[in-house]
Amino acid sequence: MVTLISPMDMLPEPLILKLVFSSICLMASLLFLLSIFPSLLSPSLVLCETGDKHFSASIDSSTWSRSQQYIFKYLNIMMRVDMGKAERLLRRTGKHRAGGMPQVRTSDGHMVTWRRKFIVEQLLRETKLTEEFFKVQAITKGEAEKVAKTVEDKIRSLGLKFVSAPLIREMVNNVLLELSEEDPRFALYRNVCTRCGAPVYDVYQIFTGRSKYVGDDYQKISPELSHRRLADLTAKEATLLLLPPSVADSHLRGDIHIHQLEYFCTRPACQALDLRYFLYYGLTTGGEGQLISGIGPPKSPYSACMVAVYALLMGCAYHSLGVSLLDLLIMLAPYMAKLSQEQAEELLRLLLMGLSQSLPLQGRRLLNSSIQLSPIVTNPWHRAPVVMAGSVCDDVYGNYEEVVRKLFLSFMRILFKSLHEGGYIRVPRVDLVLNSKVLNEVDDDIARILLKAVRHGVPLFVNNLSALERAIECYCCFYHFQESSSTTDFEDCVEFKGGKHFSLGAKQVVSINMPRLAYKAKGDDDKLLEYARRAVDLCINVFKTKEEWLRRMMRAGRLFFLQNRPPDPRDERRRGEPLTYFEKLDYVVALIGFEEMLKFHTGHSPFEDRSCLVFAIKLLDELRRYAELWQAKGIRIRFAMPPHGEGNQRLAVCDLVIPSYRYSAKKAVKGRIDEASKMLRRGVRDLPVYYTSEIKVRISERRRLEHVAHVTSRLDGGAQIGIVIDHDVDEDLLRRYLAYLIDKLNLEHFYIQM
Repeated sequence: MVTLISPMDMLPEPLILKLVFSSICLMASLLFLLSIFPSLLSPSLVLCETGDKHFSASIDSSTWSRSQQYIFKYLNIMMRVDMGKAERLLRRTGKHRAGGMPQVRTSDGHMVTWRRKFIVEQLLRETKLTEEFFKVQAITKGEAEKVAKTVEDKIRSLGLKFVSAPLIREMVNNVLLELSEEDPRFALYRNVCTRCGAPVYDVYQIFTGRSKYVGDDYQKISPELSHRRLADLTAKEATLLLLPPSVADSHLRGDIHIHQLEYFCTRPACQALDLRYFLYYGLTTGGEGQLISGIGPPKSPYSACMVAVYALLMGCAYHSLGVSLLDLLIMLAPYMAKLSQEQAEELLRLLLMGLSQSLPLQGRRLLNSSIQLSPIVTNPWHRAPVVMAGSVCDDVYGNYEEVVRKLFLSFMRILFKSLHEGGYIRVPRVDLVLNSKVLNEVDDDIARILLKAVRHGVPLFVNNLSALERAIECYCCFYHFQESSSTTDFEDCVEFKGGKHFSLGAKQVVSINMPRLAYKAKGDDDKLLEYARRAVDLCINVFKTKEEWLRRMMRAGRLFFLQNRPPDPRDERRRGEPLTYFEKLDYVVALIGFEEMLKFHTGHSPFEDRSCLVFAIKLLDELRRYAELWQAKGIRIRFAMPPHGEGNQRLAVCDLVIPSYRYSAKKAVKGRIDEASKMLRRGVRDLPVYYTSEIKVRISERRRLEHVAHVTSRLDGGAQIGIVIDHDVDEDLLRRYLAYLIDKLNLEHFYIQM
């Protein structure tokens, strides 16, 4: 049967509308002119159809005025031009539509003719990624042509007037998935050929601040953070497609949680910055002056404070979690020694304002960042030479003890000073470095400041007891890192010999779903230990992939700020040290739901039952021994309990979603489980449930505190502990409490909640 196709059927709808609109405009113009010039209705005007289907006007010039002739000449030309365009469109589109293929609306905003070869070229070009990421050969030309022909046949059968490029891509991916049933290679081809993004509805919710992704107040501060959240979602989706399938599946199933997945491919997790590096080399933020101008070593106190601000902000841009400034006041003390108290406070106020006002641009990474403060000069800085103005001086930081004390008091006063009614500066986080020496030398002024800080809930306390034994340590983004005097270049880093400096931090953090291990072990200790080792193996696979991505970024020059070797200010011919020693950065395995795991497995909490405590220590010691096997291969692992975050909820939801774990998870998860069950039946996955990772304990529960200290001492990556004081305290009582927590229990990182 022959199907007759009219010219109007051949035209896409937008072209039909355009032609109709043009015809209406011409007729309206003609009627308007006829109403103005009635004489135009003269019978001497004859419209006739010419052989080539153009319309022309026969005019009797003897009876019409010159103006009338000009008007009709113009109309005649316009009708010829418009109808000529229409005819050409009819011919071109009709000829192509006769073949059954529609026009294609491309992603870059053009309407083009269907060409099957574009699909072939796209497949040949994009599947080369499988060779780099998965060591799988790219698609052959014959296979690509077969896929393109199948897609073309499907589109022809739909009879559409036009299609979009994203629709064609999804149809290609659909064909690739069908072929993957016979050959698994095509599933990988689909991974690298698919598009990443968010539905229009979700984009609208993000832009208007109503999405669950931007529910936090800090993300409503500026529209910039909405765009950043949208970019994060796209990057997270793309990362899962670029990861090895086994690694991506482990994350999606909820066996592990890869922290900051959106930044996994592009940067390390966190780092504690040694400010002396910038005081010696200056600050080169991007390129060697080609893109962003750098500045040399700061010579004045104001320049030193601004360098500290921009060093932390640039560090946030090159890390996924955040950064920390090591012993900020100790490093700035030589610059501020000759300033009056008013001048010093003004500079510190500018420093804090510069950091806090950058929150609308940096978002969560600035919230996670911190500055370390100490009221005295701690070890090993006492005999370390002063670094300032591009030189290493003969002076030592130990000579600035009184300056550091005054700066500490000024800094804390500014911190509490109200910016708005009832508010104070909260960004960045403040970590107070304490040890027995500090507590013994604390005077009444500092004691009052500490009490005020505790009442406001401002600082996190860092136990620097190990510094008495010649070591440097920090808590960066809630994780503990340390470099001891046993390392070969420790003394060189202390003395800044040849530009050597401290580089502490993590390349990546991955959390293990600890309760799931107990669900699978079913009360068997040996099985639980075996499942724990397998979970560490999953984390190792993630770390290996991270190493490959970091090497790619460094080869491409994408981590310039971290790997740049600026010229030595003492000798321009010599290149200095890089900011980051990547070989010194650790990997962190975080344990989410550790207490829930032990409660499900033993029926008791390790912080309340002695036998459960013994098993918890046995488990942690076994994990550390297993991790030491990988240290010889260059993968340094620290175990930690992470702060409460996205992973705590996600892993709990994963256990409730998967039927085989749901019954057990309902007994272990925290939160509103009844409400979560109803929401889950409706298909909602943003559930009000979570696993714990932070530890909270009352100061009066001495036995529980001792058990907490025993467990956390096995976590070389740290644990965040909340000490609850439910009664009023004065300076002396607070000092005794701090001495008990730091000297006797040796808690490494804690905050006090009153």
